[in-house]
Amino acid sequence: MLVYILLASLLSFVYSESCADFGFQDPACRLCNVLEQNTKSKAMYAKCKECCVEDKSVEKFLSARLIYCASGIHQYPHIQAFINSEQKSSRFDNLHIVYKGGAIPTLLLEREDGSQETRAIEKWKTEHLEEFLTTHLQ
Repeated sequence: MLVYILLASLLSFVYSESCADFGFQDPACRLCNVLEQNTKSKAMYAKCKECCVEDKSVEKFLSARLIYCASGIHQYPHIQAFINSEQKSSRFDNLHIVYKGGAIPTLLLEREDGSQETRAIEKWKTEHLEEFLTTHLQ
């Protein structure tokens, strides 16, 4: 009985708290994914999603191509880890991995109107690349 009362009071406390009480002050929704990956807490992720605000100023791209040279990829271990990751194909269906001899790791981003933008990513860490793609790919 005591356990039931404690559990009920804890649940009512958790569900009655405001976003600010959880430390969320209008977080960008993209940061909720980072929170979930780092804490593995479904409850915190759910609360973050309740409190988050979509950032309308972020440019979204229709698709992206990650261009790299297979023979030189060992010089970029974070990019190599991303390319070899099983998650990338399931998370980013509009990302295409392209081999091009002699290329340094680069993202070629395509807008809906067909125009393109190129980003050099050779110094990016895996988590920065994932965050960028999560934020900027449709």
